[in-house]
Amino acid sequence: MKKGIKFWNISTIRYDQTRNSIEAIIKKVLAENKLPLKFLESCGASATACILEGMGFVKAFDYPQIGGVRIQFDDFITVALNDPKNDRIFSKGNVFDNRIMRNYLVLARMLFPHCKPEYNAFTWDELTTEIYNGNGALICLKKPGHYIAGIAYDNVKNVILFSDSWGTRKGLKHGGWHEELTEKEFNNNVMAKQIVFREV
Repeated sequence: MKKGIKFWNISTIRYDQTRNSIEAIIKKVLAENKLPLKFLESCGASATACILEGMGFVKAFDYPQIGGVRIQFDDFITVALNDPKNDRIFSKGNVFDNRIMRNYLVLARMLFPHCKPEYNAFTWDELTTEIYNGNGALICLKKPGHYIAGIAYDNVKNVILFSDSWGTRKGLKHGGWHEELTEKEFNNNVMAKQIVFREV
């Protein structure tokens, strides 16, 4: 049986990095300077947006529209994390602040007081139980260094279903929607700590 966050089976909660404004700016700056695009930067923001929207904390249309243009939630998260005026966000030298996992925990608490995220080294059993009980998980893969959104758990196949904002990434089978993370890959290729988002 598959169970997960409130809207785990609605594909519109998936955010795509190629449709992110920050990515578009970075790509153009690099092209102007004849530099290659080696990395996409908004995977953490896209995964977090997917989780928070999928849990019902926010709806895409909650964000303001000015002159017919609506702010995308993943863009908002990326900007908020890298805003130098946001002194609650942890910064480290020239590193993009969206690369630092615990910043997503801080931002979620700032945006939604009834969101109680936890940053911890969860075991497979702990993490799958959390997801099965309706809590989203921000997971970071070691190779490539990349964030994904754990949104449901299939207890028959023993896999986490995840949303991946890099839909063309090598090894994906479904374009980034309802991809499967196995226990073996979790143990071999997931960073030590994850964030579990809970509503209380």
